[in-house]
Amino acid sequence: MPHIAITDTEYTAQLTAQSKTNFYYSFSMLPRDEREAMNTVYAFCRTIDDIVDENADSADVSRKRERLAMWRREVEKCYNGESSNPILLPLSKVVQRFRIPKQYFLTLIDGMEMDLVKRRYATFEELHEYCYSVASIVGLMCIEIFGYKYEETRDYAVQLGIAMQLTNILRDIKVDKEKGRIYLPQEDMDLFGVQEYEILLEQPSPRLRQLLAYEAEREKKINALTTKDVQAALQKHVDLKKLVIVRAGDFETRPTEPKASVQ
Repeated sequence: MPHIAITDTEYTAQLTAQSKTNFYYSFSMLPRDEREAMNTVYAFCRTIDDIVDENADSADVSRKRERLAMWRREVEKCYNGESSNPILLPLSKVVQRFRIPKQYFLTLIDGMEMDLVKRRYATFEELHEYCYSVASIVGLMCIEIFGYKYEETRDYAVQLGIAMQLTNILRDIKVDKEKGRIYLPQEDMDLFGVQEYEILLEQPSPRLRQLLAYEAEREKKINALTTKDVQAALQKHVDLKKLVIVRAGDFETRPTEPKASVQ
């Protein structure tokens, strides 16, 4: 059977489709050049995320950090037009076309690496930095592709990323604990007297319920402010419509892992 060559843009599109998330469907609503750019950015983000999360029980942290360091070097090559990587080759065209800052991709790698070296967060400020690095930074990449006229669009993208990452953290609290990670700030756990073992209980303790309600209220406040600002600005920030649609794809369709729930 003859080998059928595929283009770089087809390769990144395949990675998006294979992810089986809502991103694939939300991207399909975009104009072709933006869709291809988003597929390429997503392929990069997914690859970095997979490096960190694959073989979650493995103790080979140093090997994973070496691979992330390699990707940092590849990002440098990408911006110099020197990379031949099947993901970074098309990304080189995307960053030139849409002028996406190199630091965005480096910050994303730094944020993902935090999952290898940092398993607990003392304060919400520390958690906020993590959420910015792994979620808000993706929103900032998106608006460069969509285009924007007003600087406050950047603020909306950042806050939307924070709110959605906090939602993901609350959704996956038990799964993350099983992987050795607790994102709930220690200062908040101390405030409600919650111990780490309580997170894995089949039925959440009253203290844990109170803590999760507290964190959910914090997320709601951030999300409410973001939503209010976005709704008021949607008419003049046409690009925000695309950002909201695309970020909605952050809620995956794969029901493969149990999620913590509060009765």
